[in-house]
Amino acid sequence: MKMMERKAGEIRYNAMSITSSAGFARIRGGACGGCTDVYFVRLTGADGSYGDDIEKMDRLLSDESARGNCIYARISEFPKLSEQRDIEYYRQRYGEWKDSGFGSVQTRSIREKDGIPARRTAEMCREVCRIYRSFHRNVSEHMERNFVIKLLFWLDATATVFFRDWDIKRKMKFAAQNVTREQEYLFCYLLTGLGIDVLLLQYAEDIAEDLDRLNLSASFSLGEKRSFVLKPYDKERYRPPKENRKTAPEASRAGSPATSAPPSAASAPVSSASAAPPSSAARSAPSFSTAGSVTSSPLRPPASASPSVSFAGSGEKDFEELALLASSVVMISVCDVAGNVIATGSGIMIGENGYILTNNHVIAGGGVYYSVRIENENRTYETDQVVKYNGVLDLAIIQIDRRLKPLPVYGGKKALVRGQKVVAIGSPLGMFNSVSDGIISGFRDFDSVSMIQFTAPVSHGSSGGALLNLYGEVIGIITAGIDQGQNINLAVGHEFIRMFTRGFR
Repeated sequence: MKMMERKAGEIRYNAMSITSSAGFARIRGGACGGCTDVYFVRLTGADGSYGDDIEKMDRLLSDESARGNCIYARISEFPKLSEQRDIEYYRQRYGEWKDSGFGSVQTRSIREKDGIPARRTAEMCREVCRIYRSFHRNVSEHMERNFVIKLLFWLDATATVFFRDWDIKRKMKFAAQNVTREQEYLFCYLLTGLGIDVLLLQYAEDIAEDLDRLNLSASFSLGEKRSFVLKPYDKERYRPPKENRKTAPEASRAGSPATSAPPSAASAPVSSASAAPPSSAARSAPSFSTAGSVTSSPLRPPASASPSVSFAGSGEKDFEELALLASSVVMISVCDVAGNVIATGSGIMIGENGYILTNNHVIAGGGVYYSVRIENENRTYETDQVVKYNGVLDLAIIQIDRRLKPLPVYGGKKALVRGQKVVAIGSPLGMFNSVSDGIISGFRDFDSVSMIQFTAPVSHGSSGGALLNLYGEVIGIITAGIDQGQNINLAVGHEFIRMFTRGFR
C-alpha cells in the first residue's frame, strides 16, 4: 500500500489507508488544517467476495445519496467522443478556455457563473496538461488541445451529477473499472482536484509502471488479477420506497449519474485517397476537415509479444523471406457506431508499444473506432487511439494494446533509384496481407510531398501498407493508386516516415 503525503493546492490526498470498497464507501474527507482530504485509490485484483462487496458499496452510497448526504457515480467504461457536433462543441469550449487565459472552464454541466467549479476545473485542466507534457516528448499544441477536449467531454458524460448542486464539503464518490489508459487515468486525477473521491476497480488490469511512478494514487491488492463480470451500476435498483425518500430537491438529484446518452465517441482525422470498403467494389474513402479531430496520447506499453521477425544480417532477402515480414503489417477496419465495417486499409508496425503507422485517409473515413487484425492471430484489437496525424503527408499513427515487432525504416544511406526492385505488402480489397513485387518507376511531387512511383500491383485497401526494399526495410508507405493507369502506384517516402515517426520508433 502506498501512502501519499503530498498536497495539490488545497487538496490533501489519502490521509488514511483504504483497503476495501467498503472502506472507500464509508470514509469521508473533510477540512483539516486548511486542506480538503480527498482519496484516490486503486484496488487491484479480486477476492472471493468481490462481487458482493461492490454490491454493498453501491447500495450504501446509493442510500446515502437518496438521503441527500452523498453524490455517487460508477461507470463501467469511458464513453467515446465520435459525433462531429460534439467535437466542435468541445473544441469551442477549449478555445474559450484559452482566450480566458486558462482561468475558467465552461461545459454543458459547468458554467462560468458557477464560479468555484469553473475555476477549479480550469486549474485541474492546467495541472493534468502539465503532467501530460512532462510524461511525453514532442507534445504539440494540437495534441494537448485534443486531450483537453476529451477531458471536457468526459466531465459532461460521466460527472454531470456532481455539478448539479456542487459543494466541495459534500461527500462525493466516483468509481470506474479497469482504468489503464493514460488519458482516462489523468481524468480521474482531475476529478480528485474537484474534491471527488475516486476508486479504481482494477480487478483485471492495472495502470502501467510509468503511470504508477507519477504517484498520483494509492493502491492495495485484493488478490490475483482475473476476469470478472461486474454488473453496471443502476441507482434504480437501490432506490428506497417513495415514502422513505428525502423530499428536498437536492436529495432527489444527488447521486444520480448522467443517464442521457453520452454526446459521442473518439474521432478520426483527415485527407483524401482510398481505403477499401468491406465489399470488393472499389471506392474512395470520404475526406473531411481536420478541424474537429481528436487525437490521443501514447498509453502504457501493451502486454503481449508479437510474432518473431528477424532482421539479422545485411544481405538481400529472397521473396519468401520478405513475405514473412507480413507479420508486421496489419489490416485496419474502420467501424461505425454500430460496429459495421465501412472501410478497410493497412498499417505498418513502427513502435514496440503498440504504435501502427497508416495513411491519414484510412482512419479519416467517418468511423468511430478501428479494428486491427494481425497475421496468424484470431483476435482483433479495437482502438480509438489516434496518437498523431498529418493531412498533408497523409500519415497517421494509431495505438493498440499489444507489444509489437516493428519493421525497420530505411536510413537513406543511398538514394533510391528507378529500376530498383521493391515488394509491397497490404490488404487490397480486404484480402489480408497480399504480397506483390515490382520496381521503382519514378519519383513524383504532389503538394510539396515527394512520392515514390512503383509498379508492384496494389488496390483499394492497400493504403497504409509497406513498400520494402530487398533488405526488408520500409522505403515507403503505400498511399495511392491511379485507377486509370496500369500499375501506377504511389508511396510516401522513407524521409517523411522517419520524420513523422520520430519518438515512436
